[in-house]
Amino acid sequence: MRACHSIATLLSLAAALAAQDSRRDGAPVAADALTTAWQSAKEQAKLHKAPILAFVLPAADATVSEADSQDTWQRERAVGIRRAYREKSPPAGTARELMLRQMQLLRCTGRDGGNPGRFGMDVRATRGNALFALTVPVVATAATCQAEPGETAVLFGSDGKRVQGFRTKLSAGEAFVAEVAAVVLEPRALAARAATVPPEVARDVAALPVKRGDEMAYIEDPELATRLVSNLPAAAPALVRWVDGELDIHHLLWSLEDRRDPLGTERRTTPEDHCLGCGMGFTPPSLTGTLKLIGP
Repeated sequence: MRACHSIATLLSLAAALAAQDSRRDGAPVAADALTTAWQSAKEQAKLHKAPILAFVLPAADATVSEADSQDTWQRERAVGIRRAYREKSPPAGTARELMLRQMQLLRCTGRDGGNPGRFGMDVRATRGNALFALTVPVVATAATCQAEPGETAVLFGSDGKRVQGFRTKLSAGEAFVAEVAAVVLEPRALAARAATVPPEVARDVAALPVKRGDEMAYIEDPELATRLVSNLPAAAPALVRWVDGELDIHHLLWSLEDRRDPLGTERRTTPEDHCLGCGMGFTPPSLTGTLKLIGP
């Protein structure tokens, strides 16, 4: 009994020392989760032959201006993210918190792609939504993603090599999406990726429900949806294409992209006060919550 007790004590001591080492440099515990997220992003990019879109994480102690916070708040209210909140506005918080809120807004930015549908939910078909689906989005520290001073995001190739950095602020949603889209949605680049969609993924894309008129279509086969979400960076080139100079986004891309969050983050849901019984008040999950960093 005494030997077992000693072993347990040694194991506890070893765990405590390991935890102490992980905090020795003053970095938050979440840094380990972000390192894992970055490794996962590189693995997914290689597997799906897709680029990585790394969002540069501000310093932990960076603050934000009240004006920037208010602007973000107003845009959140406009698209429904903060619909259920009762306060006039949330506190400004840290630069990291605001960045994550602005990232979520990017997913419903650039509404010229696709058809809005009879309920006016054109937020489901946006260039921002397409950018997230076509890449492996991840949150990373500036050191990890080789960001230069002033860059808010960095694009990497499927081989993990840096391609281009972007300096447009996330708060300038339309401008940011346009800058990244000029690379990711470039017609020749998109066509080249469409030619490499794996046959099994192409079959799943072909199995998606066909849109009829203005009716709202849903993916009724849960296994089909699960496969497409897990392979979304590979499937997206078959769901986003240029037709006669216009960007055509599949009417169900929003549903697939909406089921995942950028690596390194998780969804912080908010209660909704919609009448869900009739379905008229349905809002995509990405618009009913904000993101938070994975970790304590």
